[in-house]
Amino acid sequence: MHHDAPTWLDHQRTTIEARLATLESRVQRIGDHYKREADAGVGGIVDHAQAHEDDEVVGDLEALAETEVPALRHALERITLGTYETCTSCGEPIGRPRLEAKPEATTCAACARQRESARA
Repeated sequence: MHHDAPTWLDHQRTTIEARLATLESRVQRIGDHYKREADAGVGGIVDHAQAHEDDEVVGDLEALAETEVPALRHALERITLGTYETCTSCGEPIGRPRLEAKPEATTCAACARQRESARA
């Protein structure tokens, strides 16, 4: 075990919790956007076109947030369980650089590459 493990994991937990709070806030704002839009109704054709474009952007953000939120919650659970740095596929260490770049990662880089090539 690395001497700095608790400190590094604490930092990762804080980073993940901050990202999670940001995403949850975004999801709340998206819900508020849809409610305001429904309450206000949509005006003429130009307003309708802009509202449709806005809805597409908001929908994309919502989809991203809704996939990332559970992944980040799972990462926090893995930290608590002590399995955060272990690949769920091969059992080898994931590697801190990968976890720093992608805190929700559950597999090492080799398994992730293998999974991606299997999809292609």
